[in-house]
Order: sequence, then structure tokens, then C-alpha cells
Amino acid sequence: MTTFIYILICLGCIVIQTTLFPLVSWLSGFYDLLIPFVVYLGLFRPFKEGLPVVFCLGIAMDTLSGGAFGIYSTTYLWLYGGIAWMIGFLHFKNTLLLPFIVFVGVLLENLVFLVAVKLGNPDATLPLGLGRTVMVQLIWALFTGPILLLLIREIHSSWTKWIARKIAEAES
Repeated sequence: MTTFIYILICLGCIVIQTTLFPLVSWLSGFYDLLIPFVVYLGLFRPFKEGLPVVFCLGIAMDTLSGGAFGIYSTTYLWLYGGIAWMIGFLHFKNTLLLPFIVFVGVLLENLVFLVAVKLGNPDATLPLGLGRTVMVQLIWALFTGPILLLLIREIHSSWTKWIARKIAEAES
């Protein structure tokens, strides 16, 4: 049943990101909404549960994006792996660190995209407003990242409690 809520959260993020954000001009520079979800999986879910979800999510985004295949998978797997590795050294459940974790995730995604463009065509020039776009995404990440992480955590917690209650009602 956890897989079902993951699918709903992912689809919800993808639909919002691809349909709503382009319609609202001040949201057009928003970062990838799935980064907080990958961060959530890395911080709050067991490795054996999160890794397949992150892998499938990366493949889904690679398929839907129309960009170079593997770019989202690479970003999400590196981010998830980095969080899973660093969780042994740092206490990430501290809410003061949450803005910076999403910030680093957005920065990592932009770096992976930049490296992919440069590897694909070393002579390619960078878009004129790239620096501004990345800065706007990073600022958005600092302020909205923790809110999205806590929202995802609350949705997952509420779903788990609801399922447990329904199972208990069915057994009695």
C-alpha cells in the first residue's frame, strides 16, 4: 500500500510541475518538485524501500521529459545515494538542515544537466539567463523545500494511519 501513495505523490508532482507551473508566470522558474520527494525517501524511508522507487521515478521522468535519457535517473540516484551515505555522519532529521538538503539537491540537478550539455557538445554556449534561473531555483528550494518535505511526510503518515485503521476495522 505504500507503493500506491508513492505513485500518487509522484504523479501529483509531475502533473503540477508540467501543467500548473507553466501557466503561472512567477512559478515558471520553480525547481523540480520530485527532488524533495527523493530527499524524503533518503531521509525518512529505509534504503530497500526507497531505492526502487527512486530508480522507477528517474526512469519515468527520463521517459516523460523528452531530454537526454538517463539525466533524471542519474540525478535522483546520486542524490538518494548521497543522502543515504551521509545519513551515517549527520543528523539529517534536524529541521534546520532541511532547507540545505533540498538546496543541494537542486544544485546537484542543475550541475548534472550542465555537465550533460557540455559533454554532449563541448562548444555549446550556455543560455543567457542560466545563472539567474539557477539562483531563483535555489532560493525557491531554501524556502519551499522544507515545507514540501514535511508535507510529503505528513501525507505518508496520514495514509499509513488510515490504512491501519481500515485494516483494524475489517478485522473486527
